[in-house]
Amino acid sequence: MKLSKLFSKQYMELKLLNKKFKQLNPDTKIRIISKHHLNLIKAGKYSFGVPNIVSYGGENEKLIIGNYCSIAAGATFILSGEHHTDTFTTYTLKNHCFGEKKDETICKGPIKLCDDVWIGYGATILSGITIGQGAIVGANSLVTKDVEPYTIVGGNPAKFIRYRYSKELVEEMKKIDFSKIAPEQLQKIEELVYKKLDMQTLQEIKNNIN
Repeated sequence: MKLSKLFSKQYMELKLLNKKFKQLNPDTKIRIISKHHLNLIKAGKYSFGVPNIVSYGGENEKLIIGNYCSIAAGATFILSGEHHTDTFTTYTLKNHCFGEKKDETICKGPIKLCDDVWIGYGATILSGITIGQGAIVGANSLVTKDVEPYTIVGGNPAKFIRYRYSKELVEEMKKIDFSKIAPEQLQKIEELVYKKLDMQTLQEIKNNIN
């Protein structure tokens, strides 16, 4: 088969795959690159990006993406693959020595991105992690612990840098349900949503979207 025909076939397969993914996840802009990801990713409204998934077939593997999330290129989500550290050896003996075709790696639970999360370029998120609403993960960060809402973290391992807003604003922002906000509502108040946020601006925004 000529390369052009091969690429054309792969393109069509990928297009059909993402069409099915959109049927399962209406209004998302997230794209997937493997059929295996259909059951591993649940994506909310208007979120975008192409998550890189590392899966070993462990139990409870899942990536749950909220609404209005931004996932930069190269962001990787490791859904399992951790080894036992409190036993005689970290080695996967059953699979590689005892002839038992069974995944022995550990999944600490689903990875969850709450609404309005931004995952920076090349960041890596481990299993069982929750990234709180409005949080930002810096480029090339390694996230090994939950991230609090509306905080900015970065580094390896990722550490708290600062809050996005004042604590007063954070508490008010946490009351907002992004799943109930339509893009058309925000477009009508474009000037407000691109303005530096303070309590007065936030109240005006809430008055327009409620």
